[in-house]
Amino acid sequence: MNNMQTLKLEIRTVYGIVKAYPKCEQSRLFAKIAGTTTLTSQNLKHIQDLGYAFDCFSHTLENVQ
Repeated sequence: MNNMQTLKLEIRTVYGIVKAYPKCEQSRLFAKIAGTTTLTSQNLKHIQDLGYAFDCFSHTLENVQ
């Protein structure tokens, strides 16, 4: 049985840098513990080591004039 909890993240590229923005209470708590507003790849690795999974999404702008 898999009891893995899933954290919601929004992935954005800001000036060529990929950033993970927390989108649920638990992921915001991890960012708060890390002292940041976004989670780094190293943060995500440590969170994964604790047994968490990620539900990631990103927004793209298409047909913008």
